[in-house]
Amino acid sequence: MARNQLNAAHVLKLPRPTVRHQRTARCVNGFTLIELLVAIGLSVMLVAAASGLFFTTLRSDSKKTSVSELKDNGDYALSQMEFLLRNAVTLEPLNPGDVICGTGMNQIVFRSIDEGVTRLYLSNGQIASESVQSGITRYLTGGPTTATNLTFNCSQAAINSGSFVQINFTLTYATTSGNLFNDTGSENFTTTVNVRSF
Repeated sequence: MARNQLNAAHVLKLPRPTVRHQRTARCVNGFTLIELLVAIGLSVMLVAAASGLFFTTLRSDSKKTSVSELKDNGDYALSQMEFLLRNAVTLEPLNPGDVICGTGMNQIVFRSIDEGVTRLYLSNGQIASESVQSGITRYLTGGPTTATNLTFNCSQAAINSGSFVQINFTLTYATTSGNLFNDTGSENFTTTVNVRSF
């Protein structure tokens, strides 16, 4: 029993924690308001930076896709017109008295090997290839692109040697629906074709 009294006396002699020690002990168990505000502020800044990077990447990818579609559309139209004109037998007027071969023409008419007459022209913002006999029209451009400034500059090299036709047009794209961003752009396409004379 003497031992228990000794331990009890020893415990009683320990100093009691002061108010200052009690506050410090409570802070160790949790965060202060300032620490929470700083952590939340840093988190918001990180999320804002990450979302900005994400939207920049999306916009860049969207623009690359639009430019790629524009180039593909223009190259396809150019290659189809080149093919049709290279395989043409002669250039012809659409109506009697029309210019057959000149500069700044907005349409060109030619006869193919199969004796079909085809007209290339601009219709409703698209480049059209129309069979004059059947009236069937096939569009060489489409999608979100619009064709403008289609011109055919034709010149004859020499008598019975064929004609050179320079094709020029501008394609413009504008994406608004189904896309987060409104992208616009345009590109000029040009080529020269030798129309054979048989």
